[in-house]
Amino acid sequence: MAKRKPKQVLQPEAPEVQVPDSAQVPQAAPLPSRKSRIDLAFWTAGNIIVFSQLFVPPEGLGMGNLVLIQTAWFALLALWAAFRLKFGNENERIAFDEIDLLLVLLSGLPLLGWTGRFLSGGDLQTGVYHVLGWLMTGSVILLFRRWLPRFGWGLPLALLIAGGLTAGGMGVWQNRVFYPQTSAEISPLVEQYESLIQIGNGTAESGLSETQLRQKSELERRLTELGVPLDTRSLRMFLQRLRDSREPFGFFALANTLGGYLSCITLLLIGIIVFRWQAVQTKAFWKTILLVGMAVLIFYCLLLTKSRTALLALIAGVLLFFSLQWASSHARGRDVLLGGAGLAGGAGLLLLLACLTGGIDVEVFSESNLSVRYRLEYWQATWAMLQDHFWLGTGPGNFRQFYVGDQLPQSSEEILDPHQFWLEAWSTGGILNLIVWLAVCGLFLYRMIFQSEKQKPEILSESISKRQAGIAAVCSVIIANLLAPPETARFLEEVFIWSCLAGGAAVLWVVLTSEISLQKTLLMSAAAVLMIHLQAAGGFAMPLIVQLLLLLSVGNLAVQERAVVTHRMTYRIAAAVAFVLLLVTIRGGVQPRLAESAATARLTSSRSLDRSLNLLNEWAEVDSWNAEPWIQMAGLLEREGGGQSSQALLEKAYEFETEAIQRDPYSYRLHSSAARIKRRKAMLSEAAGDLQAAAYHISIAIELAPTAVNLYVVAAQILEQQGNAPEAATAARKGLELEQINRAAGHSDRWLLEADRRILEKLAGNSAELPTESQEIRIEQ
Repeated sequence: MAKRKPKQVLQPEAPEVQVPDSAQVPQAAPLPSRKSRIDLAFWTAGNIIVFSQLFVPPEGLGMGNLVLIQTAWFALLALWAAFRLKFGNENERIAFDEIDLLLVLLSGLPLLGWTGRFLSGGDLQTGVYHVLGWLMTGSVILLFRRWLPRFGWGLPLALLIAGGLTAGGMGVWQNRVFYPQTSAEISPLVEQYESLIQIGNGTAESGLSETQLRQKSELERRLTELGVPLDTRSLRMFLQRLRDSREPFGFFALANTLGGYLSCITLLLIGIIVFRWQAVQTKAFWKTILLVGMAVLIFYCLLLTKSRTALLALIAGVLLFFSLQWASSHARGRDVLLGGAGLAGGAGLLLLLACLTGGIDVEVFSESNLSVRYRLEYWQATWAMLQDHFWLGTGPGNFRQFYVGDQLPQSSEEILDPHQFWLEAWSTGGILNLIVWLAVCGLFLYRMIFQSEKQKPEILSESISKRQAGIAAVCSVIIANLLAPPETARFLEEVFIWSCLAGGAAVLWVVLTSEISLQKTLLMSAAAVLMIHLQAAGGFAMPLIVQLLLLLSVGNLAVQERAVVTHRMTYRIAAAVAFVLLLVTIRGGVQPRLAESAATARLTSSRSLDRSLNLLNEWAEVDSWNAEPWIQMAGLLEREGGGQSSQALLEKAYEFETEAIQRDPYSYRLHSSAARIKRRKAMLSEAAGDLQAAAYHISIAIELAPTAVNLYVVAAQILEQQGNAPEAATAARKGLELEQINRAAGHSDRWLLEADRRILEKLAGNSAELPTESQEIRIEQ
């Protein structure tokens, strides 16, 4: 029986004694010093915080769902800099290069875009959350560039693979169990809710009895807790997705995001399997089988997401990896060909399995041309929009407000990002941000191709222990839920289950990768997978994805001595900047987000209008840039303003709506709501001033979103009330024209309600011709 190899002790720093001659008996390495153990603790804590984003929806950046994680990171950064300042080597000199400069620019340019919105108007609070995310991203990569050469890739890869296995298992469960159970639970509630408010024919709430109103309120509360939207269009889309789709999303919010992440993890696993196969002397058949099983699970979940961009990116990444392996001295051509053939055969079998089990249908392939067409429409509209925002872009978190102004009539979604990496870089931080990103990618390619260091491949088993990996993975899940907003945190039993799975996966990964050498060709290929996926997917609003992209690319490049700064100067600046960012995050992010959570939680139990208004007003005082509390206050008063004596309530609702507009002036939805409130008040008061105000707001709404068909229903009704029948007919015909375009394109989410369609047909006249492009709608204001 072969002797077990002595366990190696983690050495964060260079050992103080020399290794004896190989012929002698290996001796135990000295125990790490107290300073080294603290450095190791900072490294582990940093990985836990960064990769805790795997277990929360990172797409929630704009809603402030990551702000507590960002706070923890800046606090850790400040403590680490203070520790290094106090106990670091006084003679140490810190090197910086051009990549560091570009990273600083990447994290700072979104702030420039936000400043543009501050000066000209926009959704500032959402922008703040995005800016904080980018400041964290830049500092993460700056620090990891110094940590990785010292501690190695063992812990980051263990957490990435553990997260991928956990998300993959969760995705399969969602596909096979969650969707059917949720549909069975939610469908009856929605049916009851629809029967009460009678969405189809638009019956008003005033027709409900007190018992029905209480029942409706309880249904609204239960549906909200289940994450079901209550407005007509969103509810329609939610039900359609619940009925027709089974795409898993894991811990993310979108299946496409999960697909992009899993494609990267799949390639990493494929590379490790190849490295194990090449290392003949360390072969253990059962370990190879388990690694293949991991890859199969994750790839099967990737297939279930039906993400075409993720699959194409994975194929391209695999081809790149095998090409690099073939060109390197580490691979034999015969092994590469056999591995590629086996990989293709296995992928084909999994694809067949996914089709037979209903995870993939023929529409994934037959409708691929529609997916391409939709993205071309997004990019065409985004290009037109950026011509008006060339220098500063639209600012972080403000894309949709300006996109709808150039949205094509036949395009469906009012997207939050352009679904294209370079266009998103431009819109987020302006043309300078796009140039810097191009420079980062160009510099990465240049350094890897022409200045690649001939380094010895890293042995993964030397950089991490099973205990460290398991504890870090468990802590990542726990921290993710402790630092999540209260309304998004999972139940205790869910946290326990995912903690056990993540910790077990991390331990298993360390066992399976013992004595396997990691080569940089694999990291390059994994970065390429993410970059290709982002060419047709959103990414800038998801810090984890961009952090992973930068980590696998420039984060892996050695720091060159372009500039050298003294030890004390470096850590003084780092500590000061981290402390300032911590304070800014607490004041600009944590306090508003917690105020929102507290108000939302207490509103569910509020039974008084005055009490609800007081709660929302407290939220608005803390979260002064956010339009949402004012929107909710206006909605509460509008629902109460039903009779002749309620004109004062409607006027107050209008005041609240204008407060919301001041905080987000380019939102056509807010102007539409203000027009609706004023028109409703005009029907009670018959005052010309109210109708003029309604006309003013609906005209701005149409200017901001000229292809939003529902706006023309309101515009036509206002014009009719003003006695302007010809213009009312023009608005109605324009609305019907957009309705025909939407129906021809199959965009059911933009179809008019039957009642609204009849209104337009009545105002347009049955024999009326559709308007030409030269006709304009003129609303008297």
